[in-house]
Amino acid sequence: MAATVTINVFTGAVPTDQGALVGGIDLCSADNALYSAANRIANPLFPDSYSYEKWLAPEVTVDPDNWIGLFKVWGDGAVEADTTLRYGTTATGAQPVNSASVIAAIDFTLAVVLSKGWWDNSTKTPAQIAIDPYFDFLVLQLYVHATKTAGDWGPETIYYEYQEL
Repeated sequence: MAATVTINVFTGAVPTDQGALVGGIDLCSADNALYSAANRIANPLFPDSYSYEKWLAPEVTVDPDNWIGLFKVWGDGAVEADTTLRYGTTATGAQPVNSASVIAAIDFTLAVVLSKGWWDNSTKTPAQIAIDPYFDFLVLQLYVHATKTAGDWGPETIYYEYQEL
């Protein structure tokens, strides 16, 4: 049987699963799992500021036949003008910050279809998933350059893939 995977977002001092993403996440000035215009208006980013890190983790909700893993992530190679989107991965949760991330330190524009970034290069069997259905965290953070004009910015599409047997 094919595995089923959801991407969940985590928030808080001890990262707590807020559930599967619905439509997306806001890279904004709040440590939350919301995705709405109202959230972006209530928690704006200003020039020369960092968003709160957004912590995402794949959760296996239906087991693969043998194993699943080798998660990769990428985008289209471009981000909104006068911003920098960075990513990184970690197995250990921590409270999201809105200062320069020590985890999300890789330029996301480098992760493209022909050069995908690693999210988690491990694999898990159904027995391992029964103990822990989550893989490593993908941590994202947006920096808004001092030259950026405030306003409503466009979305960024992030792709991911995994292998299973």
